[in-house]
Amino acid sequence: MRRVCGCQHAITLRNGDDPRKVNVCEPLDMFACQRDWQAPGHQITKVDCPHQCQKIIYDVVSDGSPIKRPMLDNEAFFGGSPVPVDTEHNSTFSVVMVFYPSLVSRVIQLSKATLMDWLSAFGGQLSLFIGASVITMLEMVFFIVRIVAVCTGGLTERCFGTPRVGCLTDQ
Repeated sequence: MRRVCGCQHAITLRNGDDPRKVNVCEPLDMFACQRDWQAPGHQITKVDCPHQCQKIIYDVVSDGSPIKRPMLDNEAFFGGSPVPVDTEHNSTFSVVMVFYPSLVSRVIQLSKATLMDWLSAFGGQLSLFIGASVITMLEMVFFIVRIVAVCTGGLTERCFGTPRVGCLTDQ
């Protein structure tokens, strides 16, 4: 867009561009330039800007309504000095709205889910809804298994390094 129109839209500035040194296009100027270059026989090729600047589409809505001249000449509205009132001619007050289709672009990327992705998703959901992480849940299971094993005599000194001590009834 810089090479074609001599200016660039504000939303297509790249990192490192100094806005004071880059000529930023006004929307209507850019629209006119783009319309001229999209005419038959012209091609925008090798533009040094992101892909979005080649496809900027503006929707313009305008509305006009007649306003009596004395209202426009009233210094209370515009803070200017009073001017002679011409009651024979009316003026038209117009509003032009320019709508951008989108200020962002979407990139769709396909990737395969790995075991780490599944474990991360499961752990995140578990911690969100139960309030405990996967590691905490594993520690709790290990603690309960160890208590049950020691109390029932299923594990020996070889497993825990300490001789079996009675749980409830043993001395």
